[in-house]
Amino acid sequence: SAEVRVGDPLTIAGEHFSDDADQLSVTFLGGEGDEDDVAAATPYSAGTTSFSIYVPEGAKSGPLRIVAEGRSAVTSLPVTVL
Repeated sequence: SAEVRVGDPLTIAGEHFSDDADQLSVTFLGGEGDEDDVAAATPYSAGTTSFSIYVPEGAKSGPLRIVAEGRSAVTSLPVTVL
């Protein structure tokens, strides 16, 4: 799992992403229920096998929900926000 701070860059690697940053979104799933969920800004770098975001204000530790071109997945490893 990754350890990050608010404002840090975070690169997410995988498959079947998009090189169009507008087709990608990341939500930090910070706890039980939706009230702790925090969406990150549009990625500043995007490709089909990785993309990069800045950790948003209010993000809490937990898994990430990634949406790429309409397909959604939740990471198996959590991100720890320090």
